[in-house]
Amino acid sequence: MKNVYYFILLIIGFSAFHSCKELADEDGNLLNNMGQNPGGLTGSRALFREMTDSDTLEYHYDGLKLSDVSTDSTLTKIVYNSDMINKITFDGFVNLHDSISYTRFFTYDAAGKISTISETSKKYYIGLPAQPMKKYKALYTLKYKTNGQLDSIITKKGEEITAMPFEFTTYSKKAYTFTGMNLTGMVDKMGGMSGSIYGPVTAQTNFEFSDYDDKINPYSRLLPFGFNIHQLLDDNKTSFKSYRLSANNPKKVSITSNLIITPVVSTTAYGYDAQNYVLTGFGLTYMYKPF
Repeated sequence: MKNVYYFILLIIGFSAFHSCKELADEDGNLLNNMGQNPGGLTGSRALFREMTDSDTLEYHYDGLKLSDVSTDSTLTKIVYNSDMINKITFDGFVNLHDSISYTRFFTYDAAGKISTISETSKKYYIGLPAQPMKKYKALYTLKYKTNGQLDSIITKKGEEITAMPFEFTTYSKKAYTFTGMNLTGMVDKMGGMSGSIYGPVTAQTNFEFSDYDDKINPYSRLLPFGFNIHQLLDDNKTSFKSYRLSANNPKKVSITSNLIITPVVSTTAYGYDAQNYVLTGFGLTYMYKPF
């Protein structure tokens, strides 16, 4: 039932097409002020906000580096070692009853690519009846194709239980397919595990990304690769945004699974500014600020 619930969340966010607002950032800089400045921003820019009808996600920077990302109920902080992300922390509410806090540490290979991400997390139940805090561990292993593109992410997770030796109990294997510079497919296979043995696949979800435009994808162009990967690690409800790894923007996302009878197919018509950056699409309004 938990996996089925994720598919309901996948549909949310595709249903509306929002107009661009005339706003300024905290320093008073024009953002997408398309009414008074039809040309939009020129020169270097940063992604500043993503807005839906119900929430706003805001990006903050320390100089040219992304430093934290916030909503009304969450805060993500990014820590660097030189130009490489080496730690990300998250605190926030994930629903009406649960809050979660986690830390992710990044490890790099000799070529400077992320090889593993280790995670420790705490989950709190807010409500009645009271429930004890739960602790979890996760390990994400990244593999790459010969051309440097992401090939797969293998996830292992388990709960830390007092007075019991820790072991991973669930896994996810995500495989990525690219055509040129754009992600066209992602297959996620999930199941249980015991020790180092992967059990049978109990759920498989297939994502297809198609009908790409030739405009600029703000995620891959403006955000660090490590942060984009971080955004995809949580669960299936974020997997539809795997296209943030692409150079361009898909107008169609199709989702099939052994957990649902009818495939989910979502399409959008993007709005762009004069510099070919996305302003609206898939229920989101994007705001930028000058660097």
